[in-house]
Amino acid sequence: SIYPNPARDHILVRCDIGSPSQLRMFDPSGRMVATMPFGQRVEVSMLSTGTYVVLAMDKDGKVLARARMVKL
Repeated sequence: SIYPNPARDHILVRCDIGSPSQLRMFDPSGRMVATMPFGQRVEVSMLSTGTYVVLAMDKDGKVLARARMVKL
């Protein structure tokens, strides 16, 4: 889960499945705009306003969770 959503500066990410090691963020066109180590608090202030798909992935690249995030 992601909160707050919508967000301005940062999001808090929670994944109860597996052991996530990485987050990937994609814009509406499917372009990957950010890759970062998995952490509960994630800075998103550098992203443009819009809707993003956030994937939590394990060390082998398997998608553990998928969520939508709105950046204000």
